[in-house]
Amino acid sequence: LQSIRGVTALLSTKMMEVDSNSQSQNENNNNNSQSQTENNSQTEKKEVHNVSIVENNQQGGNNDCYLEYVGSSVKVQRIIKLNKSPFVVGRENQKCDACMDSSKKPRMISRQHCKFEYNSTQQIWNITDLKSLNGLYINRIKTSQSPLKEGDEIVFGEGGDVANGATIIVENPELIYKFRRETNSLTNTAASTPTSTAPRIGEKRKREEEDEKSEEQKQAELEEERQRKKAKKEQKEAKQKAEEEALKKQQEEMLAQKEAEMKKELERQKQEMEAKQIELEQKRQKELEQQKQEMEAKQIELEQKRQKELEQQKQEMEAKQIELEQKRQKEL
Repeated sequence: LQSIRGVTALLSTKMMEVDSNSQSQNENNNNNSQSQTENNSQTEKKEVHNVSIVENNQQGGNNDCYLEYVGSSVKVQRIIKLNKSPFVVGRENQKCDACMDSSKKPRMISRQHCKFEYNSTQQIWNITDLKSLNGLYINRIKTSQSPLKEGDEIVFGEGGDVANGATIIVENPELIYKFRRETNSLTNTAASTPTSTAPRIGEKRKREEEDEKSEEQKQAELEEERQRKKAKKEQKEAKQKAEEEALKKQQEEMLAQKEAEMKKELERQKQEMEAKQIELEQKRQKELEQQKQEMEAKQIELEQKRQKELEQQKQEMEAKQIELEQKRQKEL
């Protein structure tokens, strides 16, 4: 049974590589025809929608390890063999061993997004983020560097400017791969075991059923995550609404208190103005009374002075008359 599984796994991998290569060739032909059409129409816009493998004869990697695409896009290379170390993934064709970019969000992948390095001492692959703009996620957690093990999920981009350790929030990432490792035992068993069509078909069907179950489980997990996010969003909205109502009530109370204080202040100012008016009226009455008394005193003084002047004039006239009478008598 292990031998059959080993043969089936190897054959499935080879068939997937052939299908992916033919698909990549068709896509390259389509891209070439599209580029010729764009050149004829004299447009300069250029976008990368698929993943291409740059042929490189350098050694140093582990040929038993590869990346398997598990997303839903049809314009992506299904298998990426890690045939050298370091193995660079990015958007720029001349400096990368595997070129990729999003068809929905162009330039989501950086020119040199990340690199895979094989540690021959520990016999493990390590992945390192090359300061990409939209990040690197291992098992839905953003990281800058991490060792890889069988079945690890790798998402290129999608995250944006978030801190390491954050969880990806995109439900269906476009560029999502799984790290796969072919063991030597399976390879040796495959080399020494004859192939059979019936087991191959049965294993392929079993693998398809497992993929369907895995897809159903993934959809269920996504639905559960969606429901959890929805409940969290509703809870957040309810909390926000309660906070808004509390804030509104607090503002109304503050406004009512302020209005009461303003009313009280206006009443106090009114009382102060009335008291000032009464005080001014009393002061004016007092001043008028004082002026009246001063005028009466002046009138009495003037009357006395006038009486005194009249009396003096009368005495002077009588003296003059006596003098004139004496002078006339003397003359007679």
